[in-house]
Amino acid sequence: MADEEWFASGAREVRFEPLFDEQLKALGVDPRWLDDAITGLDISLAKHPEIFPKAPGTPFSCARLVVYKDAPALRVFFTYDATVVRVVCVEFAE
Repeated sequence: MADEEWFASGAREVRFEPLFDEQLKALGVDPRWLDDAITGLDISLAKHPEIFPKAPGTPFSCARLVVYKDAPALRVFFTYDATVVRVVCVEFAE
């Protein structure tokens, strides 16, 4: 399969790893705001994970997620292949 076709495949399964869930709870983000933001991120990751930049010096790609207006964004780190996106960890962006 050509490289171009690899990214043209259907939506990938998005899996949120336990570490991500633990870190997200520890950040104390309001779940009502978070649900909408995570849903949007989930769709983007499933369809086009390749649009997000690689985090330098790591095996991860990084998505910036804005949950609140005038508050620090979240950085969400993930890996992906042709069928699965694994959302691994999260932190506040600076």
